[in-house]
Amino acid sequence: MLKFEPRVHWRNAREKFRVWIDVKDGREVDTTSINIHKKPENETPAYFLQCVQAYIAKGGDVFGEWIGPKTTTASEKDKYLEQAVETESREEAETLLKTHFKSWWVRNHANCQAFLRTKKGPSAKPHAPSFPPLPWKVPRRLLQWRQKNFDVARLGRPTCLVIVGRPRSGKTEWALSFGRPAHMTGYITATGKYREQRTIRMGIPVIWTCNEDNDVTKDKDIGQYLLETAVIYRVPKGKMLYGK
Repeated sequence: MLKFEPRVHWRNAREKFRVWIDVKDGREVDTTSINIHKKPENETPAYFLQCVQAYIAKGGDVFGEWIGPKTTTASEKDKYLEQAVETESREEAETLLKTHFKSWWVRNHANCQAFLRTKKGPSAKPHAPSFPPLPWKVPRRLLQWRQKNFDVARLGRPTCLVIVGRPRSGKTEWALSFGRPAHMTGYITATGKYREQRTIRMGIPVIWTCNEDNDVTKDKDIGQYLLETAVIYRVPKGKMLYGK
């Protein structure tokens, strides 16, 4: 396909393109392979180029670069939409939506997010401390809790662990140092207001870390439950969970 500027005017455009081909009796000008089309007045140049090039690409061997912006055809959109539905990866589905359905991503962002929540999210990355770590000095009671809940195939429900101690004693860093933890600080609010109600299934070991002034075992709502079911360790004064 060749595109010429509007200022190009030829009385007989076909004379400008002579393609000689070998035939049985010699050589002659090919008059069937070249088609000259003028853009209709009621069509935009971009739409005209899109239609002509799509027609050529449908039944021919294509080489070279596409002239003008290439839009996504309906069949290609269906293909990308099928890929977004079939994939289990949330990141891959989000990339497909952002790349091939930009208008829908902007205008129906809430629906896109609801669709992405049906996909499997990325796995949590291992925690990387922001300072050079020192060797751990972990008490036997904490090691026994970890072995029971992580290192072997656990039977039954997991057991919570509560670590109470002064600030900077290594409580949180030790809790984040193994597995792929989900770190929650402060409060978590699960509510059905303005959105569909969801049930949060725990079923995983939970480590509570707190200072002495906000000891969760003294909380009026869950304190008694933790005292009866959780493993509670209080870091002795002047001691830390790490050191040389």
